Amino acid sequence: MKKTIFAAILVMAFACLCGCALFKGPMPELSSEYYVGTYYGGCGYGSYYDCFSGKVIVCTNKDLLVYMPDDFSREYELVKTLKLTDDQYDRIVSSVNRKKLYYLNPRERNDICDGDSTYIMLYDENNELLKNCGGYMPANQSFLSMYKNLLNYLPMDELYQIRSDWAEQMMAEDGMTNEEAELTDGDKAYNEELATAALGDKADTFNMDTFHEICEALKTGQLQSVEAGEDGPDHYLDIVAGDGTNYRYFHDGSGALMGVENMDTGEWPYYSCE
Repeated sequence: MKKTIFAAILVMAFACLCGCALFKGPMPELSSEYYVGTYYGGCGYGSYYDCFSGKVIVCTNKDLLVYMPDDFSREYELVKTLKLTDDQYDRIVSSVNRKKLYYLNPRERNDICDGDSTYIMLYDENNELLKNCGGYMPANQSFLSMYKNLLNYLPMDELYQIRSDWAEQMMAEDGMTNEEAELTDGDKAYNEELATAALGDKADTFNMDTFHEICEALKTGQLQSVEAGEDGPDHYLDIVAGDGTNYRYFHDGSGALMGVENMDTGEWPYYSCE
């Protein structure tokens, strides 16, 4: 598995490839093989192993394709194929309207902190991603009803077990336990103190929760140092991990994470697709 790391809390940012842009005009030919897809599982806080999302695609032949992320990369790989019952598939098709999804542009609730991103994916005639409908805390009731029904008719117990097994496999390959992947409260307090001192007045708007989650995903442990800087419109924190690795943590003026560069290797463990 690839060892490129990124913040799993933002795993749903995969969906910004198409986002929920307003789609107008005639609807193109949709996939005859993939009905819809969605992400599931994970949580907003904790280690990467707690936070990553699985992906499923409902196929018109009643197969359910289950994908998991390739370690800390943005790539998903097919890990299992389940079979939906006739009743499960028929209920999904009757409750999830692809034409309506194509034209929907759900309003996102960006005023809410610590919410969830939810998406239903549509695929084109070549089985390529056409649109991710949804977003961060989408407020459209039609979308929410379809999303709820989709999850209700999927074999979620089995899907969560697949995700749990995958997390254990990744941790074993990384030589980690879930406890070892997490920062202690003492580590977080120390890292936050360094970051707050470096940010000065900007600390009030800085997203410290995401900062902790990135440090956890990067396995920085207790940081050696944090220094703030600016380069034109770019704001960043130069952080030195416990093992001496140098990272540059880019954020916008409001404190939202834009990307992380490993300054020793030039690699980008995380980058925003905004």
